[in-house]
Amino acid sequence: MADTCVTQIVTAIAALMDATGAPTGLTVTASRVRPTASDAALKHIAVYPVHDEAAPSYERRNRLFQGARRRLTVMIECRCAGTDLDNEALRAWAYDQVMADPSLGTLVVNVEEGATDWAGDLDSTADYSQAGLELVVEYVRPRRSLESA
Repeated sequence: MADTCVTQIVTAIAALMDATGAPTGLTVTASRVRPTASDAALKHIAVYPVHDEAAPSYERRNRLFQGARRRLTVMIECRCAGTDLDNEALRAWAYDQVMADPSLGTLVVNVEEGATDWAGDLDSTADYSQAGLELVVEYVRPRRSLESA
C-alpha cells in the first residue's frame, strides 16, 4: 500500500529539515514527540500535520479532472536551548529550507506561510524556546483515494 498524500508531504518536509547543511546537533522527527535530552545544546524540529481541509473551488469543474484539491496545515515546531531570539534563527532556517522548493519536488501545488505560535510565558523557568511555524500546503489527490496519484 502506498503512503497517503499527508504522509508523503510531512515526510518530504521533514527530510528538508534533516538535509545536509542543517545546524549542528539538530534532530528532526515527523511527529509530535518531544526529545528526551534536555542539555544545553538542544536543537529539535518536529514536523506534523495539524489540519487537512478541502480547498474552496472558484473554478468551473472539468469532467476530465478526477482529483480533489486539498489544503493541509503542517506545523514545523522548533525547539532550541536559549531565548526566543535564538529560536528565530532556527525557525528562519527551517522556513528557507521549505521555500527553496515550494512545490516539494512536484508533490504539492503550493506552500504558503501561516501563523507563528511562540510558546512560552514571561515567568517560565524553561531553558529552551519553542516556536511553531504553520505552513499551508495545497495539493491534489485522486478523488477516491487518500494515496497520491
